[in-house]
Amino acid sequence: MGKLQRIALFAIVGLILLFAGDYVSLRLRGQALGSVDVQIMWAIKQKDNRIDYELGDTETRPCVHSLFPQMGYTPCWYLSRHKNQTITVGGIPKRLDTLLARADFQ
Repeated sequence: MGKLQRIALFAIVGLILLFAGDYVSLRLRGQALGSVDVQIMWAIKQKDNRIDYELGDTETRPCVHSLFPQMGYTPCWYLSRHKNQTITVGGIPKRLDTLLARADFQ
């Protein structure tokens, strides 16, 4: 086994152990659930191919205090850094949707 293969194997095993340890830690703490307020921005495609942006309501989303997504919940550290989320309605092209997802609406 080559040196590069051995390094890749240790990295994969390390990630698996980190994920498993995160899960066990979460279970031992009794499912440490939290919540984060998220601001919703609606991107609505109009008939004349313009995009209308409307500010939506603030939603409280459940999250889990862990390093990785566990038990169907997003980690709280991720949601707290992505408090502004865009929901697209209509046929907005994918490349524009990607740009909208990266934009920080405040």
